Amino acid sequence: MTDTDDDRPYRLLDALDETEVPAGRSLLVTASEPAGTEFLMRLLGQGHRDGEDLLVLTTDDPAGTVTADIETHTDSAGAGSPDRMRVIDCQTDALNVDAHDEETVKTLRRAFNGVLTVSSEGEELTVQVSGLEGVSEDGRSVEK
Repeated sequence: MTDTDDDRPYRLLDALDETEVPAGRSLLVTASEPAGTEFLMRLLGQGHRDGEDLLVLTTDDPAGTVTADIETHTDSAGAGSPDRMRVIDCQTDALNVDAHDEETVKTLRRAFNGVLTVSSEGEELTVQVSGLEGVSEDGRSVEK
């Protein structure tokens, strides 16, 4: 879904800083808490609104629910075209498999250049990017 002739970096966490992910890199984005998931939907909605292509793999919620959540966070004045977003449903509930078990997560991480992890502790939400050259791995506090 990425135009290989487009070498613009992906903007990430615009509200916090000007972290940029180099073009052509893939980023595994994870959150296990509801507040973290809400933050991710806002982040993906912002990218969709700004005209970025999205490929989302969901292991918890049905693809239709994720699509609707992202579209809710894409204002109607933005560039969020349905052609620029694909959601793949990888739910494992029916298989009685835990998609968040340590081995599955390790396997997924190997398929991506970097990882953005959203974690929640009390009232604080922390975002950490790891594995991307030139990008700080320090955690950043964000609003829930």
